[in-house]
Formats: sequence, C-alpha cells, structure tokens
Amino acid sequence: MAQNERIIRNFEQFNKSLDTLIETTQQEFKDPVKNDLALKKAVRAGIIQCFEYTFEMLWKLLKVIADEEMITTNSPRAAFKAGFKLNLIQADEEDAFNEIIKKRNLTVHTYNEDVAEEVRDFIIKEAVNVFAIIKNRINSYIYE
Repeated sequence: MAQNERIIRNFEQFNKSLDTLIETTQQEFKDPVKNDLALKKAVRAGIIQCFEYTFEMLWKLLKVIADEEMITTNSPRAAFKAGFKLNLIQADEEDAFNEIIKKRNLTVHTYNEDVAEEVRDFIIKEAVNVFAIIKNRINSYIYE
C-alpha cells in the first residue's frame, strides 16, 4: 500500500535490528554461554541492548508510517497508539506492548541484576515474537 522511501528505509533498519536481536537471543542457549557466567552476563547485556535498539527502530518506523497517514506522533507511546489505529498492532497485543514499553524504560533508567534477568526473560519469551508479528503486518502494509 505505502511505498514511501522513508518507510521502506526505516522498515529495513527495523528488520536488521530484529534479526540481530533474534541472533543474540539464540546465543543464550549455546553451550559455552551456559557454562560461563561472565559470557552469560555479556550475552544478556547484548540481548537487552538489541531489544532497546529494536524498540527504537519500531517506534520510529511507526512514527514515519503515522506521518504518512497524517497521524501526529511525538513519543513511542503515541507511535504505538498510531499502530493500533492503523491495525498494525492488534487489540490483543496491547498488554504485550505496554509491557514492552515498561521493560524498555526499566533498561534505560536503571540497572539491577534481577531486573536485567527479568527483562532478558521477557525479551526471549515474548518481545521477539511480538516484534516478529508486527514485522509481518508492516511488511503487508508496505508491499501489498
């Protein structure tokens, strides 16, 4: 539907960041990582950083799409609300997106070992899947 160059460029950046996040989460389960505490902490930090970057790429992509649709957004939360209006995010994903925003804010503003573990678990168990679903919807929005 929308083939704006800016949208496509931002979509490609989001795809790359999501691919990197997926690759990084897969490192968590490799034998050398499971058996080395320092390496495990480094991978956890990498997962969290990739999550933060993917979050940034997604909200900026949604902002560009919203701009194209004449919807004003000035923050990540407003960009996600625009995603709902445009059916790029479904109503049953609202709780997941609220949790994504909450976890992202935790990672940016504090560092605590227990919080880092909680966020890493959330990223692996939920955020990656939600990001992948949204990626498919945005792909359809752009190219169909």
